Amino acid sequence: RLFNSATFDSVAYEQSFRPLTGIWQEVAVPFELLSAVWRGRAVANSLKFRKDQICALGLMISENQIGEFELLIDWIRAC
Repeated sequence: RLFNSATFDSVAYEQSFRPLTGIWQEVAVPFELLSAVWRGRAVANSLKFRKDQICALGLMISENQIGEFELLIDWIRAC
């Protein structure tokens, strides 16, 4: 999730990905593919995501992850 606003209850822009088990991989998420959401629901007619105004980044574990897991992150960058 990426945010263009530092306010508490702002719209988030997200894109899902599923890491492969036991394989190091590089995941690229083009900014054009980000979807606007608010509290898990799609936001119609939202402002377009602006990569020059990124205020926060978050990773969310979803899809009913049960049990222990490991997600190693070497780097994150915006291009």
